[in-house]
Amino acid sequence: MKHILHILLCVMSLLGVAKHDLSAQVLGEWKVYPSYQIATQNLTVGSRVYSLMDGNLLCYDSEDESVKLYDCLNTLNDVHINFIAYSADVKRLLLVYENENIDLLDLDDHSLNISALKDKAINNKDVTCVSVYGHMAYLGTGFGVVSVDMKEGVISDTYRLGVSVSCLAASDKALWVGCSKGLYSSAWDNVEIHNLSTWTLQGGADNWRALVTSPKGVFAMNNSAVLHVDENKTETVKKGWYAFMKGIDNEKICFGNANEINLCAHDATPKTYRFSNTWKDVSLGKSNLYWVSEGNDGLRPYKLSDEGFVMGNELIQP
Repeated sequence: MKHILHILLCVMSLLGVAKHDLSAQVLGEWKVYPSYQIATQNLTVGSRVYSLMDGNLLCYDSEDESVKLYDCLNTLNDVHINFIAYSADVKRLLLVYENENIDLLDLDDHSLNISALKDKAINNKDVTCVSVYGHMAYLGTGFGVVSVDMKEGVISDTYRLGVSVSCLAASDKALWVGCSKGLYSSAWDNVEIHNLSTWTLQGGADNWRALVTSPKGVFAMNNSAVLHVDENKTETVKKGWYAFMKGIDNEKICFGNANEINLCAHDATPKTYRFSNTWKDVSLGKSNLYWVSEGNDGLRPYKLSDEGFVMGNELIQP
């Protein structure tokens, strides 16, 4: 009975009840009809492009042009995905659902469910951001940070910092978080890392919205600028409000708004490409294609030429 109720929840949540008489259908004939239109996130793994659309997961293979759809009837363990991330070390995707449930998805489409955070009776546990470093994933929440060991498939630690984390990033040396109190970092050997008062304040309370670590420090984005922060100083990379910022191929970052897209190597000034766009997220894939989540305009590839970004003809839809 519980299995049937779970199937019912999946079908109803994904708008999966076809508009005809279901009373004549047996369980094995039920189908899911999720929406795949509004593209918000994507990541590339070899020739594959995983895209988050309307809270549902799609995978496009650029080599054979196949499209695979994922849902809770064939692979996944829940509905309404809020975040996706990838660990190259363990070759697994991290899926975080809006109810704090977590799936680890292998490249052969086997999924492992981690329901501990969802099931835990704790206040302010909404996941607000996700970052992966090595085989570890870090989830920013309303109370602090949760770490997930993607290799072992378990929640390995909880940092109750007493603040709502708006962005975070990790490196081999430290964990960084942005919150309403400011921008903070803590070395991993800090024996009191669970206590925010022992962290180093790197920036004031300034609406921190994104963080990207690099070998030469951390890039931080707030409502008025993109900044570069290292142990010695903080420099302004570029002033302005930007809709997104993301690390690209471990060598540069990309950030932009509706009027411009910027590419910046870790040790250089940004190169700006000015054009009207609806970019929400970007990843660099095979053949140097930039795969872009464009909101209502879906998922598209772009090629970077001397003149700027050139839109590809493909609009990826199921």
